[in-house]
Amino acid sequence: MNRQDMANLIWEQIKNGNIGAALYGGSILKGLAKYAGDKYMLDLEENLVRNARMFEKMARSVLDIYYIKDPEEAGLTIARKLPDWNDTTCLSIANAGWHMKFMEHECCQMRLQKAWNGHLHIETTWQWVQFCIALFIPFICAGMTFLFEMEDGETYIRSEGKLWLICVFPFKMIGFFMSPVTKFGYNCVSYIILLGLFTWFVLTDLRPATEPNSPSTIEYVVIFWVGTLIVEELRQMFVGSLRRMDRVKLWASDNWNRFDLVMYLWFILVIILRFSLSVDQFAVARICYCISLITFYIRSLQYFIINKQIGPKIIMIFKMMKDLFYFVIILAVFAISFGVAIEAILYPNMEPDIRIIFKSLYKPYWQLYGELFLEEIEGLIDNDTCHEDPRYLNQCPSVEGHRWVAPVLTAIYMLISSILLINLLIAIFSYTIDSVQDISATVWRFYRYEIISEYIDRPSLAPPLIIINHIWRIVGHICCKLIDDDDDLKNEKDNQFFCGTSLREFA
Repeated sequence: MNRQDMANLIWEQIKNGNIGAALYGGSILKGLAKYAGDKYMLDLEENLVRNARMFEKMARSVLDIYYIKDPEEAGLTIARKLPDWNDTTCLSIANAGWHMKFMEHECCQMRLQKAWNGHLHIETTWQWVQFCIALFIPFICAGMTFLFEMEDGETYIRSEGKLWLICVFPFKMIGFFMSPVTKFGYNCVSYIILLGLFTWFVLTDLRPATEPNSPSTIEYVVIFWVGTLIVEELRQMFVGSLRRMDRVKLWASDNWNRFDLVMYLWFILVIILRFSLSVDQFAVARICYCISLITFYIRSLQYFIINKQIGPKIIMIFKMMKDLFYFVIILAVFAISFGVAIEAILYPNMEPDIRIIFKSLYKPYWQLYGELFLEEIEGLIDNDTCHEDPRYLNQCPSVEGHRWVAPVLTAIYMLISSILLINLLIAIFSYTIDSVQDISATVWRFYRYEIISEYIDRPSLAPPLIIINHIWRIVGHICCKLIDDDDDLKNEKDNQFFCGTSLREFA
């Protein structure tokens, strides 16, 4: 299973696609290393990881040679489909195998940037200003510089002569709207508008469905808008060259897609509650709507990952959230134990009530932030008013004969939680930040691939107009089916016109 010398010998015999073969070999070894680690075969795991890194280093060394010799051809090589490897590309193999060192290579990043800009030539600040203006006034793109590829593979920049502007303008408009960076820009603007509308009607016009003019027009617009986003997620999940189950597994492997699944399912549940609950129960629908709005705001963080300064910081936040999860598990042990003990001492023999559980955890949680509840713990609350206070569940604290026990337990809990555990969490966060900061550029360059690939595959129109693209695709699919069933229309060129790149690129 770990015959590295034999693998190196076979790899050296490969004439074409040796970069892809090395990346595939590294991916296989990483998978085997994970399996060995799950079985606690630690020495084998370490050897497999080391050999996987060696394969990645071999792929990067070959790319170095290609890039020094011909940068343009090297960029085409890593983006070209490999027939021997299921028509995948070196970039997609590196992304699937988590080969970050290979992905951060200058050749890979230049190819990704070229794919991100599409036909647009954006390098200077003024060109970026022109692009931002063109997002709102598309005709401005007539004065922008574009890159188009000739049949012989050479790339040239179209000049800005006014005599043939009428002939060039349609190509510039198509190139502008088909560029991934343009799609990204319009999707950002679209999402900001969606958040604004969502926020507005939740704050000002969210009433039961039985009342007049409810739901409002803005709410219907938001529901339709989110519906187009759900349709796009379904398209990403099921439409593609891979088999359907492989496509679904690939879609589900992305953390953002899993978050989208939870967010949209929650939104659908909110809509059901919104139209089914009565006036007396409508507060539940309002709360669920507010939680849904929070998830939509969190979802907007994905748009910042593409930024070189903000992207690494978002990655740090996610890494720290994993640390926080394990910290909360440890903290919960102390919070539950001390919270239940102190509650049982202060309020012996309470009436059975589900609220007792939450009340037992209420004090230890807020004590982390400095709210100590000393009057209640020391039994100094007025017995004449506590019976009417719902915070105490109609029972006053009883500390006669053991007034010192609850304060001592609270002091021990505060010593463990506020001094020991909180400082441990700060130290863990500091270590995570330092470790991620050292490789932040590498991690950010790696995650760029997924975002750029997503927007290359996305339709040209942003939600909610994206529904037009979906309708066009459905009509095109039906036309292709009808053409395939007609024996008189088997001509390959005609089929390519209806079912080929022309139709797909427009959508």
